[in-house]
Amino acid sequence: MSCSKISPADEALYQNHIRLNRLLGDEHLELTPPLISAVSPLPSAADKTPPLKEIRYSMTEIWQYRECGLTLRMGERNSILGKVMTASQQLIYETQLLSTLELCLKQQQSNEQIKWLKTLRETKQQQLASVWQKVLWSDPIIRGLFKPPSQRHLPRRGRSTAIEGLSRLNEQMHQTITFAQQLDQSFEQILYQLQGNHYLGQLAIDSENTLAWLAITNALLRVKLPEVTCIDNKPSPAAKRLKGYLRGYYATTVQPVVSQLLRELQEVKPLLRPLYGDTEVSNTIGLLTSDDGYYQRIKTAAKHQQQTWQKLFHRCGLSLQP
Repeated sequence: MSCSKISPADEALYQNHIRLNRLLGDEHLELTPPLISAVSPLPSAADKTPPLKEIRYSMTEIWQYRECGLTLRMGERNSILGKVMTASQQLIYETQLLSTLELCLKQQQSNEQIKWLKTLRETKQQQLASVWQKVLWSDPIIRGLFKPPSQRHLPRRGRSTAIEGLSRLNEQMHQTITFAQQLDQSFEQILYQLQGNHYLGQLAIDSENTLAWLAITNALLRVKLPEVTCIDNKPSPAAKRLKGYLRGYYATTVQPVVSQLLRELQEVKPLLRPLYGDTEVSNTIGLLTSDDGYYQRIKTAAKHQQQTWQKLFHRCGLSLQP
């Protein structure tokens, strides 16, 4: 297999299986690597975010708040451009509307007007979480994070940018929902920063491929390791060769690849969970965030492989020590 066509991680896992197979007695194995190129598609925004309840007020009701800017602000939403706002534009608008409501409350003296403004403010605050979810599930830039790049088997790229962007999104969501803080240009800067970043999609592809290779290798070990003979708890030449392989290529090349992938999965999980909550594992986001997602599945498969090796070493009186 040409290393130029796949990432070093894929190459390490491929070579791990090929080398093991040769050590275990079948040098002529022809194996087509999994090289998975697609991940589970994300649900549509319509499936994840029900439409917001529309609030209707007459012009007579809102005209009395023209001096504090509320009349103009609510008019923006009903304009031609306001009716075709993207989810991100709507989120910015909703936080601006809340800021305007706070300003109006400070300027009103009528108990009736204050009550009306507080009712509207409470309704809008309750809707902010849903508006955020609409952004997270529908914005093309954010959805693009989970889409694998066109060259899917190259080393993962854009990690630091994705991590910083997700951290800032968490911070801004917390500030707007908890403190009704108005979004400013920094929100648009986050989206600009994340544009064209496919790190999470590549992370998902690499996780799928790693799981596939671990499954293939585990199946090989289950069949072949019991065939390695050890008499009177003493290692045979074949067992010694396997020990050398495990301490050599596996420990220096394969194990670091799997460990690095687990570290990155562990890094993104706490950044995605507050944004998306509990999501089913039938899609990429769920597999990256769920307790039964990529991280746990890879860890379980790697542990199973380790236990298989331990059985051989125990049977042959071997130790990983020199």
